Amino acid sequence: MRISILIAVLGLVLIGCGQKRRYGDDGGVPTAFTVTLEKAFVSDMQNRQGRVGVGGGVGMGSRGSSAGVGLGLSFSATVVYLLGGEQSGGAQIFRRELSWGENTFTVPLTPGRELALTVQVQGGREGWEGVGSVTIPEQPGAVVDVRLLSTGPSVSVAPPPASAPAAESAR
Repeated sequence: MRISILIAVLGLVLIGCGQKRRYGDDGGVPTAFTVTLEKAFVSDMQNRQGRVGVGGGVGMGSRGSSAGVGLGLSFSATVVYLLGGEQSGGAQIFRRELSWGENTFTVPLTPGRELALTVQVQGGREGWEGVGSVTIPEQPGAVVDVRLLSTGPSVSVAPPPASAPAAESAR
């Protein structure tokens, strides 16, 4: 009896731990994102990249005592995320890690949805910055263009590319 109760409780615990993080809207259409990220964008954020540490210690043993002092240097890399949510700072819709330079990806989103974009920076540099809001276009093929440059963030929606004109048939 106790074993079956234990198994049931363990099963409920495991079921609750396995939820996957939300990425977009259920039934949404793939929406393309292009994100340009310059290192200069994070340069004014809090700097935690390099840290100097000093430590000291004393030891005692059967052969006497000893003392020592140490100096260390640590370095922490910077990780940048683009968050999409219901409001600035929210990540209810998606969270995407970015690389330096050009990033392209798609997120399934409902056309007409208002999406607030925020940048979260962690590690060597730390901070948050609101990018702005966009309305997801009704027409498929539009691209959300996010620029995270030394001059600040910007977001725009580019219309879908014009379809190629139909080729004329040869006579």
